[in-house]
Amino acid sequence: MKTTNEKRAWRFTALDLIILVVLLAVIAAAVWFFGPFRDGSSGDSTLVNIEYTVEVKGMEEEYLGNIRVGDTVIDSVTKKEIGTITAVETMPLVEYVLNTEDGIMMEKEYPGQSTLLVTISSPATFDERGYSIEGYRVAIGVLHYMQLPNFVGSGYCIGIEAAN
Repeated sequence: MKTTNEKRAWRFTALDLIILVVLLAVIAAAVWFFGPFRDGSSGDSTLVNIEYTVEVKGMEEEYLGNIRVGDTVIDSVTKKEIGTITAVETMPLVEYVLNTEDGIMMEKEYPGQSTLLVTISSPATFDERGYSIEGYRVAIGVLHYMQLPNFVGSGYCIGIEAAN
C-alpha cells in the first residue's frame, strides 16, 4: 500500500457557489432593511398637513362620548403620536348582505351599535411611497390601531386629504 504526502489542490465546487450566493443574499437583505434604503429621507419628500378619516365600526352607544375633538391619537402598536382629532361623525352600523332567495343586496342594521368616522389631522411627509407621519404609514385601506385618553380601538383609513 502506497501513501502519498501530496496535498490535494482546492477546487471551486457547486457547494461553494451555493454558499457564496446565500451569503451575498443575506448581506443584500441586511443592507436593504437596515441601510439607507429603509428610511424615509431618501428621495424628494415634502412636508404637508393631512387630514385622514378612520372608520371605526361596531361602537357601542354607551362609549360614543369617549372619542372627542381635540384628543391626541397615539398608535397603540408603535406608541407614536399620529395626530389630533378634528371631527367625529356618528351613523348607525349597517351591513349589506345578499338575500340568496331574491338575489338582491339588503341592508342589515345593528341596533345599539354605530359606525364612527374619525377625522385626524397631522403634519406628514409625502414622497414616492405616499404619506408618513415620522415613519408611520398613512394610506387608504391601512388598519390603524388608535389609543386615546378614553378609548382604544381600531379602524381602516377610508380617505386622505392634503390640507395645504
